Amino acid sequence: NAPSADEVISDVVLEGGDVMFNANKNGNAGIAVLDADGNILWSWHIWATDYNPAVGFDTYVGHEDTVVMDRELGVLSHDAAAGKYANLPLYYQWGRKDPFTHPEVETTVACSSVVSGTNHGTEKYAAEHPNTYITGLLITGYDWMFAGRNNGLWSTEKTVNDPCPAGWKVADRNIWSGFPTGYTTDIYNATIPGWVFDSRYSAPDAWYYQSGFYDSQKDFKSNVQGIWSSEASDICAYYLGMGTDGQVNIWNDRGRAYAMPVRCVADIPETPEVTE
Repeated sequence: NAPSADEVISDVVLEGGDVMFNANKNGNAGIAVLDADGNILWSWHIWATDYNPAVGFDTYVGHEDTVVMDRELGVLSHDAAAGKYANLPLYYQWGRKDPFTHPEVETTVACSSVVSGTNHGTEKYAAEHPNTYITGLLITGYDWMFAGRNNGLWSTEKTVNDPCPAGWKVADRNIWSGFPTGYTTDIYNATIPGWVFDSRYSAPDAWYYQSGFYDSQKDFKSNVQGIWSSEASDICAYYLGMGTDGQVNIWNDRGRAYAMPVRCVADIPETPEVTE
């Protein structure tokens, strides 16, 4: 299984206004700052990885000046031979900064779920409860927010809720405009398993692991794939949808309470420098 948070980081301390910790091995972990009563004030996802995005990146047709990470946020090894757990990403409800893990990945802190409502479906509640999945309601279009829909939680410009590392941001939907639409018989590869976009669409070949996503009720779907973009529609949000039948499209029919992986793009128009 994936390494636990206790294995990934240790010696977490708050010094002045800085959170300090030791990163011990590759993996994913979370850190939160609490007040005197134990309430979470803010939290961060720690992605400890040897991955250097200044080396391992893709550029997509039509967007050659945009650097795209070659894997989803949280993936430990973008290599089909490394096995399932190394290729599993993290999952984000649209507009939230804190991730959820694949249902087969054990976590140090158990995740719970609540139904969106006046008390639970707010930005404040989401920030204070990073491990709580907020399920959506039909009356809100299956948004995790109950009232006052916020289209700016993520955006084409990096926001405070954007989960990507500094210098990176969640990809907007236009990054996939050069990908095929409709049914393409040679896109899905059952051996990986996942979707491969070859030199017709990306340099080098871009591939997306079949890692599934959570629906608005926190039920996991593994036979299709969705990758959130940073852009909201009137009620839902745009995402790259891929099916095992080879169908690929940009959709906006999923409520924001769905949790999907994200891919990050450089927040500058050239290859970013990464300090070792």
